[in-house]
Amino acid sequence: MNNSQLELVKELKEIHPDKEYYAITLLGTQEGKLKSAIFTHWVGWKNKREIREASIVRAKHMTDVWETLGESYIIVNDLKGFLYFTRLGGNALVVKEIGDNYFSFLIQPHEVANDGFL
Repeated sequence: MNNSQLELVKELKEIHPDKEYYAITLLGTQEGKLKSAIFTHWVGWKNKREIREASIVRAKHMTDVWETLGESYIIVNDLKGFLYFTRLGGNALVVKEIGDNYFSFLIQPHEVANDGFL
């Protein structure tokens, strides 16, 4: 690898301790569709349905979990990292400002499950 490639790899693995992050996964299906997932927490009920919203994660802990599971990831701290993530997919820690601006459809509270039997 040349120096610019090494710098990019370093940049895409750098956690900024003063920043907050979401854990987001983007995957493609065999049918060519995009699947997404985000680490969430419970915030309440609406019409007997569970409501969840995106959680701020402990960045180092989340990367340790991914490494233990043999999963790859990148850290998205800016628009350049965002472009790599949306192009490559997989797991990422996404800095809160980028997540709020570009992944609002995942971040906002949403209904996920019925209360009780389906």
